[in-house]
Amino acid sequence: MTDSGNNETLHVSMKENTKTTGYGLIMLGGIGVTAVMFYAIFRELFSSKSPNLGVLGGAAAVRRGAACGRHSRLRR
Repeated sequence: MTDSGNNETLHVSMKENTKTTGYGLIMLGGIGVTAVMFYAIFRELFSSKSPNLGVLGGAAAVRRGAACGRHSRLRR
């Protein structure tokens, strides 16, 4: 009878450890997907090859007034 009790305890322990490992892997996968998404977004936004000169370059051009000269509605 003692052997049976130990087997049950071992079985329950293994089951809980398997669930914990599975949830941990799901969390790691989610963090990995989120990191890849942020990398792709920021790479596109701050790229010098971007069609809109990147966020920082475009903001600097507007601040200097260079972008306003091209559009009649934006002139001062």
